[in-house]
Amino acid sequence: MPSQPSPVESPRRAQIRREAARLFAARGFLGVGVDEIGKAVASPAPASTGISRARTRCSPTCSSASASGC
Repeated sequence: MPSQPSPVESPRRAQIRREAARLFAARGFLGVGVDEIGKAVASPAPASTGISRARTRCSPTCSSASASGC
């Protein structure tokens, strides 16, 4: 069973979110790849999996009424 996310966001996750938001603001959601977010935070390749999941959950097509809670 997967572990539950911590109620307090880790500094690393906050850094990834900040960089993703900065890149999305500069080039738009569709103009940014997961690899670019990883490079912006100096992330090794395995960490990009978590970035990909976060990007999928928060896509612009996601509505606030959806099950994922975007």
